[in-house]
Amino acid sequence: ESVLATAANVPETVVRGTVTETHGELAAVDTPLGTVQGVHDDRVAGDPVQVRIGADAVTLYDDVGTEATSARNRRQGTVTAIDAGETVLTVTLAVEGVPVQALVTGESASLLDLAEGQDVALTWKATATRVTRETDRT
Repeated sequence: ESVLATAANVPETVVRGTVTETHGELAAVDTPLGTVQGVHDDRVAGDPVQVRIGADAVTLYDDVGTEATSARNRRQGTVTAIDAGETVLTVTLAVEGVPVQALVTGESASLLDLAEGQDVALTWKATATRVTRETDRT
């Protein structure tokens, strides 16, 4: 039960965008973060959408290398805040001016020597990114 409660409280980054193309279950969306790929629910090119990225799906690196990965979304960001929990830290990054949150273990934070102002690479899987109908674009 506590595991489910924790999962329900995972921070999300939500950005607005416009679908540029779809390929099967995946949509490419133009957002303030750049083009992001995610699973969509019957969207078409031109649709205004929200893109939701769970902080538990974001992985941090010390460099955006060219190593093979299944993560389709790759960005560079700067650490702007670190909120330490008991064993998990919430790291907030600025990516193209958009705050993006990532959850990391204390061990990973130590390995990366994370600190405010540090530039890091982040990736997240398209399959962990949800593209949904925009409900209130003003």
